[in-house]
Amino acid sequence: MNIIFGLFLIAHGLVHGLYFLPKPPNDPSFPFFFTKSWFAKRVGKSSIIIGKVLTSIVMAMFVLSGLFLIGISSFNYLWLTFAMIAAITSEFLFLLFWHKWLIIGFAINLVIVLILLRII
Repeated sequence: MNIIFGLFLIAHGLVHGLYFLPKPPNDPSFPFFFTKSWFAKRVGKSSIIIGKVLTSIVMAMFVLSGLFLIGISSFNYLWLTFAMIAAITSEFLFLLFWHKWLIIGFAINLVIVLILLRII
């Protein structure tokens, strides 16, 4: 079960990398952008830097937590902490750069947090 959940955490983290892809020119509904949210309207171009930093943290924490859970490293005792940091930071990222399609990721993060709280 650790391998399956670990691989899920890695995959979920890598999906956040879609924020780094260029927006498709003919797809106005593309949800992964840093420039058209309520937050971007308030802080301007700084939202791009903030979004990239948050996304990098989320990706790194989810991937590392998955690797630690699988047992790739001797730091496997840190998987729970890294997964919690990743899920909460991802929720914050989604709230700052909201798009209605992100409700799926928001729900996944919420389930991850609830699972982790039960484990603690």
